[in-house]
Amino acid sequence: MSEQTVGMEHYTPKKWISVSAINNFCRCPRYYFYCQGCSLDTKLVSAPMTFGGCVHKALPFAFKGEITNAMAAFCSDWSEDLQDDKRNVMRAKAMFENFYETHKEGRSIYIPMEPPKNRAEAVEHNGEFEVPFAVDVELDIPLVGLVDCLAKHRDTGATCVVEFKTSSQLGGIISPSFNLRPRNETFNRRRY
Repeated sequence: MSEQTVGMEHYTPKKWISVSAINNFCRCPRYYFYCQGCSLDTKLVSAPMTFGGCVHKALPFAFKGEITNAMAAFCSDWSEDLQDDKRNVMRAKAMFENFYETHKEGRSIYIPMEPPKNRAEAVEHNGEFEVPFAVDVELDIPLVGLVDCLAKHRDTGATCVVEFKTSSQLGGIISPSFNLRPRNETFNRRRY
């Protein structure tokens, strides 16, 4: 067996691909192969990723002003072992209080909508407003993921997608990714 085929017997073909999987492949194809392809679990726990996941789980409560429930949701998955100056329980509570003040009725430019009743079940569902999506990207498999919530624009009534980010690197990493859009005709074909 050549070095290039070692481990291929453990690889499972994918039925779909996620944005996270694509990012993992871009960072390290070998990591993608073992984690996504062979379903090997990593022991690495990322404080930023865990913090972001906990915040996303709590935001629906914070949006309603239920800070106690938001903190309970946050703490259900958060480990004090992961805390640092940026990611800790006190910072999370301050974020939820600020989120409520800036998003309560009349303040925000969008109003979150209840997710569709027929939404598909998502493996990594992390909040009551999240909505799964699948897009034909002209491969043999679709691109799938979750959006944090659908919302109505306060002034125009237009439906929009809202994504919450807890990254401190917003400008350098996240903003340029909004320029990467599939061609319009891809969205018009709705195979999935």
